[in-house]
Amino acid sequence: MRREQEAARRATLGDSAGARAAWRSAAESWRQCDRPVRAARALAQALSDAPPDALGSALLAGVLQDVGQVVAAREAAEDAVRAAVEPGARVLALDVLTGILLMLGEVGAARIHLETLRRSPGPAAALAASFRLARFQRLEGDLEGAIAGLESVVHGLPAADRRFAAPRAAALHDIAEFHLLAGRVDAAQSALGIAGRAWARARRRPGAFVAEGLSVRLGLARGLPVLPDVLDNALDFAEQRGLVLLGAELRIARARAAAAVGREGASSDFDRAVEAAKRAQTPLLEGRARLWRRVSGCLGDANDVVRTRELLGADRILGLHPALGARK
Repeated sequence: MRREQEAARRATLGDSAGARAAWRSAAESWRQCDRPVRAARALAQALSDAPPDALGSALLAGVLQDVGQVVAAREAAEDAVRAAVEPGARVLALDVLTGILLMLGEVGAARIHLETLRRSPGPAAALAASFRLARFQRLEGDLEGAIAGLESVVHGLPAADRRFAAPRAAALHDIAEFHLLAGRVDAAQSALGIAGRAWARARRRPGAFVAEGLSVRLGLARGLPVLPDVLDNALDFAEQRGLVLLGAELRIARARAAAAVGREGASSDFDRAVEAAKRAQTPLLEGRARLWRRVSGCLGDANDVVRTRELLGADRILGLHPALGARK
């Protein structure tokens, strides 16, 4: 709050550069505190009527994505790519834009930017490209290739340096996800345990809560009775901080747990996850919510199967789930 007041004071004095710097400082503080709504406001102020700023636009894209404004996040990421001159900023901008386009289901456009990222020089570009490529491989059903690529990312990031703890945790989390999809629950549990420690080292609570959601799914995969209440605190955090996409993912996991033990509330959680994903215009997330709603016996509308197939059309694993029947 003090940084925002300082920014307003400098703006009143006509010190535009000082005001922008204060807004950037405020935004970084809010971002580190996992308050993306406040961070987005501060970054928008910092970028308003300012020269092109690749790093600032990339950071804005990231927090807008977190709060479910994914279309606006794409615009900010595109601004970042256009503004990027320095190689490191360009790698960051391309990385962020590729991930956002995938979330929006724009796989073809995402692949174009991935290829640009893969051709970029330097180890940072290679690691970012390997991480994003694994997401494409997972959609195509190549889980082994995706896991191998992610393991190269983990080995390429120094474990002792806390600055790299969050990207290491994200890669390890995806490894756990992909092992689970392949039916290797023990391997998934092992990777998730390491990811959890990396999230703790990074001091990123949203990442830790994502791991809690995956832990619930691992318990369900083992056939264990998992109480949905274990995700209540995580969901409260997501809602209080405006973390829309995290909240949707957690609702899917909590709903699956509730349905498995015959608890009430599963349908409501599934429905709210579907609506959140729909508002965010994230088709793969909406498709997953619809699919697991159907698998759990909480049926949607009459057109639900057809719509779920459409949403998961790019997913060669979940899009072919037996619950959706044979494709015509």
